[in-house]
Amino acid sequence: MTVHRILVASYTPNISTLEFDPLAHKLKPIAQSPAGTNPSWVAAHPTEPGLIAATNEVTDGKVHLFRYLKDGKLKLLESVGTDGEDPAHLAVLEDEIVVGNYSSGNLLSIPLSTSAPHLGSVSPSIQLTGSGPNKSRQSSPHPHQIFPYKGRLYVPDLGSDRVIQYEKKDGQWVEVGDIKSHEPGAGPRHVQIHDEILYVIEELTNTLSAYSLSDGKHIASLSTLPSPPPNLTVSSSTTGSSPTPSSAAPEGAPSALPLLAAELLLVTHPEPLLFATNRNETHPEGDSITIFSPIKDGNTDAFKLVNSVRTGLNHARGAAFGGDKDKWLIVGGADKGGVKIFERDGKDLRPVVGMAGVIAPTGFLWGVASPSPIPVSAMSSVHPRWGRPLDDYVGSYDLAAAKKRIDITSTMKAEAEESISQVVRLAGPSQYPDPEGTKVVTLQVLESILNLSMCPQTYHYFADPPLISGCLKLMGTVEADDRMSPFSYEYGYLCFKIIVLAIGTNILLRTENLDMTIANMESDTNTELILILSGHVSRAIKSEIEIGNAGQPCSWVLGWVRVQDRRRLQLTPLMLRSDILLLLDMLWDDRHFFLKTYMMTHSPGLSGVMFVLWRYLYSNSIFVESLPSENLAIPFCEILWRYFLVATTDQLESLVYINNDVQLSSKADQWTDSSKHVTLDDLRIVLQAYTGRMSLVDSPTYLSFEINTILVLLNFVTQIMQPGVEFLLPPLIGNTLDRIWEIINNKKEDDQETIIGIGRVFGLIGRYAVLDLVETLAGRDLPDMVARAMIVLEPYSTKASESYKQCMEFLENTTELFLQLEAVVPKSLLKKPFLPYAFHWIKTDQHFKMLGTSLSDGISPYAGYYQACRRVWHQVSQSLAMDLYVAQIRASGAGCMYTRCPSPFPLNFNPLFCDLCCDRAYCSMGCQVK
Repeated sequence: MTVHRILVASYTPNISTLEFDPLAHKLKPIAQSPAGTNPSWVAAHPTEPGLIAATNEVTDGKVHLFRYLKDGKLKLLESVGTDGEDPAHLAVLEDEIVVGNYSSGNLLSIPLSTSAPHLGSVSPSIQLTGSGPNKSRQSSPHPHQIFPYKGRLYVPDLGSDRVIQYEKKDGQWVEVGDIKSHEPGAGPRHVQIHDEILYVIEELTNTLSAYSLSDGKHIASLSTLPSPPPNLTVSSSTTGSSPTPSSAAPEGAPSALPLLAAELLLVTHPEPLLFATNRNETHPEGDSITIFSPIKDGNTDAFKLVNSVRTGLNHARGAAFGGDKDKWLIVGGADKGGVKIFERDGKDLRPVVGMAGVIAPTGFLWGVASPSPIPVSAMSSVHPRWGRPLDDYVGSYDLAAAKKRIDITSTMKAEAEESISQVVRLAGPSQYPDPEGTKVVTLQVLESILNLSMCPQTYHYFADPPLISGCLKLMGTVEADDRMSPFSYEYGYLCFKIIVLAIGTNILLRTENLDMTIANMESDTNTELILILSGHVSRAIKSEIEIGNAGQPCSWVLGWVRVQDRRRLQLTPLMLRSDILLLLDMLWDDRHFFLKTYMMTHSPGLSGVMFVLWRYLYSNSIFVESLPSENLAIPFCEILWRYFLVATTDQLESLVYINNDVQLSSKADQWTDSSKHVTLDDLRIVLQAYTGRMSLVDSPTYLSFEINTILVLLNFVTQIMQPGVEFLLPPLIGNTLDRIWEIINNKKEDDQETIIGIGRVFGLIGRYAVLDLVETLAGRDLPDMVARAMIVLEPYSTKASESYKQCMEFLENTTELFLQLEAVVPKSLLKKPFLPYAFHWIKTDQHFKMLGTSLSDGISPYAGYYQACRRVWHQVSQSLAMDLYVAQIRASGAGCMYTRCPSPFPLNFNPLFCDLCCDRAYCSMGCQVK
């Protein structure tokens, strides 16, 4: 199997590279390449697809030539000016690039070679002439596309209402004719050619017009809109139906309709079709794509609208087909919505995947297919016991699968009962189940149990606590890379799904809500059964937390405490202590795949699971032999916040209560103060989940977060941030600000807490603005640079010396730098990169102290200078958040064993030891080898 790389041009400073997996219907960003301001159009060389050209749509237009690299990045080779303003389009021919400057109305031919130097000297540009009746849009030429066809260039000029034809004569492009717009003020934008008919999408009248390529005569016109306005007229000069909006060119003072018609694409398999995108329709389901059949064998009646699809995007400007036989269509919302990929089946389009975090996309280039990131061996065969790997199984548990309902026959019921008994036999306190007992529980056994979740009348089978324990044991047998990784394979995911259903059903039974839930399932046939169950579980938990005031009484439902007014429900514990620890360990160890799985599947809500784990942190009333470790709050907080990123709205009712508790207690602080364990791949998944959740505001399943929840999640993301994900930050910040605007617009007048929360969000966003700065300063060894400069600078002996002024200027400027840095950068961002330098800071401080002392008379003539250096050096430690750690090191009293160490008494946090004499510790490798 192959995946496809897609380059995304945009109104940003970058060209993004996305990777689309057509089998799993997955889309992810893999690279972002700096490409100047507004690289709005991108195209590849016809015979050397690794050569990529892009425009910079700015006043001083440019064309950049890149080399496409294996990792998806673009390496800049050469650049050249376009001799014009706002180049909106270019065509890459075999030996030249032809670019059209929209605002200045001229074309430029740039010689191109596939070997360096690639870009040759340019000839004078070609200035277009003419204008149109629309004074606001057509006062001068505006070339919008360069379309090569049979040795000619067809250039739709929006400004002069014509499509200009060019031929090459004596090495120069020369105008040889034009095809004028049938309707004055139409504004031709893009063209396609099929069967010697020129199809033109006209921006200012929102029309698709057909012209004879041989003589330029107008044949027919259609509205590009899916629902044409009622006041349409048919031109008497056309043959066949050609409705054109009568408002498009009113007499006297022509004016344009709102910008709508944008891109025009042609496919030929299995039949020729034209696809047009429309912008800014202000429709609740987003902009549209309209699909037309072209003229066939001279029959103009064949030219008609055959289908339309809503995209969910705003300002659907750019679009491109890719894949075998143009099976896939990617469309971008330049204002909102990111990008979406549709699967084409003839004239039908079906959305398969989207990525809301792509900012201002304007054009696309489907690249050379690259090898699948999934090993061939993993794709060709599943695990003999655990089944399909994650990327393969998630597609089977989407919304369509969750909506499925079945009638459970007596045979299916008997099979499920036997399957449950096989799992229940494995329940108990031992973490390691009987190997022979686990062998009989196959994927088919788990699937037979889960069949019960597709029928309301059989949900009571999940109300069996030992089923939870048995599935936990099975879940723990799934491994990857020599560790427990249940979500790596389908087997572990199915075990967890049964656990979630069983915990939820037991909670509903114990709170006397199960019968009501099943009745709701039976009456509401349009909602997924697992969503109905999850909603009732969340509301039941919320009610118990409110009644118990988030204290021990709310744990009665788990069988952990006895409550006076619940005497008839003297319950045994829902889960064993060892099982809860096992569950938390598995979720923590597999947190990356846990989040990834829940991002890509339609799974039951986890409010019941989070409730159990949360109450375990307070479980001293039932587990009397020892209290749970306070450190368990660290993994619990992170699992809770990761789930927040993908939780449906109905789960938030209870999750917010749980989160409030961890925030008000010391649990969240414990996580904040702990070491963060996140890989770059994991961090990218977290950021994608956050960005996607911030954009999911139009679905009742995913309503907007409250400001306090946004604050918690943004703080979580900020705390685990590291270099390598900078290209994901603009959509993250942008979507967050979108939600802030939404909150402000809906805020009550007296809601001051919301405004305070918004201010805190601003503070967290500010950290991203300086993240690159901090990493750059640390990477360039700024403290060492300052220390070296102070040491090599000629010291002054008295204020009257010539060097005094120079020394003071340097020390004052250095101090100012670190004071400004301290004022701008939060201390929390400085600790990680500069903490390891604390020990070296002490050595340097000792060196300055030594330099200020003379061995002969005890006073150095330069003592004043080195005292000033030490004052600056102490400011460095304070500004870079090292001062507290320096004090801790000095207070430790230990020392380096190297007798000539410049600072022998403090000991580093990570001392080096000798293999032969392990009682000797050294502060650095330099001291150890000596």
